[in-house]
Amino acid sequence: MARFKGLSTINKTSGPYTLTDAELVKRDILNELTTRRGSRIGNVSYGSNLHLYLGEPNEQAVVDAIEDEVRLILRRDPRVTVVSVSAQVGDHSILISATINYDPLGTTDQLYLEYTENTGI
Repeated sequence: MARFKGLSTINKTSGPYTLTDAELVKRDILNELTTRRGSRIGNVSYGSNLHLYLGEPNEQAVVDAIEDEVRLILRRDPRVTVVSVSAQVGDHSILISATINYDPLGTTDQLYLEYTENTGI
């Protein structure tokens, strides 16, 4: 039986829309990473500021700030523990890789996200 159960219509043209366990947790995390902080009515602290780093120079301070932003979001989710986070800054994109443990499920997964000007809302 699934420990976590939810819905998502992202990348789906028809039902079923149900997601469970690790698939749901991963979708929830990616949703928050690709939502601009402050854009959700009633929950302005939800989302990330990753869009602010697009076009920034590939300097260690920028990479560190991006990695800190991703860790902040991952640590807010009580279902996961952060193992590692790394980021690469391109001319108009940010590549993010994170290894997380799904605590109640006892599994580990790798998250990948390419954040561009067209990512998020």
